[in-house]
Amino acid sequence: MQIENMVKARISFLIFFVTCFLPDSSSQEKDFEVPDYDGEKMYYVVRIGFINVGKGTISFMRDSLECGSFIKGEAKSSGIARIIHRVHYIFECCMEPNTGLPNKSTRHISERNHHSYNQVNFDRHTRSDSCIVNSDITGIMVTRKNIYDIVTGFYHFRKNFLKQDMIIGQEVVIKTYFADEEFDLRIRYTGKETIKTRFGKMKCLKFNPVTAVGRYFATENDMSVWITDDELLIPVRIQFNLSVGNLRGDLVRYEAPKQ
Repeated sequence: MQIENMVKARISFLIFFVTCFLPDSSSQEKDFEVPDYDGEKMYYVVRIGFINVGKGTISFMRDSLECGSFIKGEAKSSGIARIIHRVHYIFECCMEPNTGLPNKSTRHISERNHHSYNQVNFDRHTRSDSCIVNSDITGIMVTRKNIYDIVTGFYHFRKNFLKQDMIIGQEVVIKTYFADEEFDLRIRYTGKETIKTRFGKMKCLKFNPVTAVGRYFATENDMSVWITDDELLIPVRIQFNLSVGNLRGDLVRYEAPKQ
């Protein structure tokens, strides 16, 4: 029962700790570099203790499907978890090559017998001061001009914030459109830490994306992300402190971007 409850706590969170990350100002108020990680692919395994319960991948391909850059995140249950609670999540995004902002994003979720699909289009050309977001499920919404989805938000953070000299406790706010609503993604820097990985000991930068207290989390600091403190800045671990135990995802394979 404990394993079932933990698996239900959305294994897909692993990929999007990806979710993305963190001064006390909106990331949209400055000029930034456009992420370019063409050919990069990251593979993760999700565990509860020593038990494998899921796996996930994140891939970045430039000029794929004629959409600028094509980014895909996928997570699904594996092993005993497929019997207890089968899940399969796919997040895809077409990123504008000149701005790093999304043109289109899709979300496909399967949980046991429940399936849902949604496509969101971002129109930044019709209006000069804002973005028109059109969701298949909820319809049209007008948002701020430079709004990210959760996938492009991750790469924006990684490209433009991790090389800064951050102070412990410092936060970055990334404005995103996620789950059919505007969402302030806040991630707090907590310091440097050396951790053991399957690749050996690695020096990392540690972050706490601020979590919503409620169904899954008891505090705002129940999610932690470790990113390598080197030129590659690779997310190597994510951990969720849930009421029923800890869910942890670790990088098991990495394919570097093309030079």
